[in-house]
Amino acid sequence: MEQEQGKFQCVVIAPAGTMLDSPAYSVVIPAHDGLRGIMYNHLPMFCALGLGIMEIRKEKPELKEVQRPSFFLIDGGFALLAANHLSICAYDAVSIEGLSEDEVNLIRQRFAKRLARKDISKEERSRQAQRAQFLDKLIDLNKAS
Repeated sequence: MEQEQGKFQCVVIAPAGTMLDSPAYSVVIPAHDGLRGIMYNHLPMFCALGLGIMEIRKEKPELKEVQRPSFFLIDGGFALLAANHLSICAYDAVSIEGLSEDEVNLIRQRFAKRLARKDISKEERSRQAQRAQFLDKLIDLNKAS
């Protein structure tokens, strides 16, 4: 598929299936060791993903009518970038883009239910608390953009 100059293909795959397959100008991923920015003609890479927010910009930032970025909550997995094709294979990914307030509240409740479980370890409880914080950040980012 022929890409517009400066764009590369970005695919996000999670257990639920393909969540995104779109050209992008830039992507910021939550790598295991911090955030990594990716643009057209980036060097090939393979890295483990951590917990955090992934941002996908589909338009040039200098355009007057910039399309708002897409955001995903990513929880682990791997990123592979080669030949201007970024593949994100996430252990878990959440997007609230296009969801109603009721649907977002259902996701919040699901996160709260996991956090409230009595049978999880201290480490898992900490991880679930971080996920809930990132979900709140994801919600705020979607409201702001």
